Amino acid sequence: MGINNLDKILQLIPTLNYADTKRLNNSVKGKLDENTVGKVIAEREQTVADCAHCHSMSFIKHGVTAKGIQRYRCKDCKKTFCSLTGTPLYKMRKEDKWLAYAALMWDGVSLRRIARHLNINLRTAFFWRHRFLLMPNQSQPTSFTGIIEADEAFLPESFKGCRQMPREPRKRGGGKGHGEESLWLGAVLE
Repeated sequence: MGINNLDKILQLIPTLNYADTKRLNNSVKGKLDENTVGKVIAEREQTVADCAHCHSMSFIKHGVTAKGIQRYRCKDCKKTFCSLTGTPLYKMRKEDKWLAYAALMWDGVSLRRIARHLNINLRTAFFWRHRFLLMPNQSQPTSFTGIIEADEAFLPESFKGCRQMPREPRKRGGGKGHGEESLWLGAVLE
């Protein structure tokens, strides 16, 4: 786009009504979010070091996906993969809405409102939530440096919805025991 076209757009902004201004705002936000996701994917392509399936170090480039993401082919297991294979973002569509979805989910907005706001189906919002909640499991540091804080919590294991529990039912009363039935949850903050 030339500078003249941009100047024309900037001159038209004060004449827009509220609805058109909102549409323009959403369009610009979508474009910015799309570019940010593209940058993240491009950075991830630079860090591909081994096969996503067999972890072999011998692989070659094998074309690109329909979205333009570099594909690779392993020389050992003969399977193809890309930089997103094995991550929660693999085979997800509508990349331009991922960051907005993550921000709304972080703010605690309900799925129905997220779906309405991003113009996606409620089922899509539901499945995306589970994909996004898997992401912290993908990037856990192996070592810490400096001052760290550690805490632990014991939670009772829930078998809600299971037809057969692998234990006897709990009795009422008693204290908060940290027995075999409790799940240990550890957290470390650097």
